[in-house]
Amino acid sequence: MLVYRVETAWGQGPYNRWDGAMTEAQADEHQLMTKAHCNTETHPSPQVDRAWSKNPKSGQFDDSYLFGFGSRADLVAWFGGWGAHLQDCGYRVNVYRVPVRAVIAGRNQVAAKRYSMVRMCSLPITKLAP
Repeated sequence: MLVYRVETAWGQGPYNRWDGAMTEAQADEHQLMTKAHCNTETHPSPQVDRAWSKNPKSGQFDDSYLFGFGSRADLVAWFGGWGAHLQDCGYRVNVYRVPVRAVIAGRNQVAAKRYSMVRMCSLPITKLAP
């Protein structure tokens, strides 16, 4: 299956970016995005996603998993309105091919085994507008 992941050139996702490469204004806006994504109904974390809580593998999220989306539409719905900010901060969308057995699907996101992911292409976030 294909997994769409927002990340920097060195693989950091937008919720794990602590490299100091953002300007102060970018960091402030990034903090606003992160706060907006703390809503457990619209942006559930893996720990509260009801679909994952019913999956026997869901307690196994460690550093061997990366999070992304099972479709472009899911990615756009999750990051809607933040694409220009993310692109300005150096994020892109990497599209990976991942064996289905290496993916756990939640309501919105998917978790994929890091070492099973094969990058197919990289797209500017602004190319993913709905």
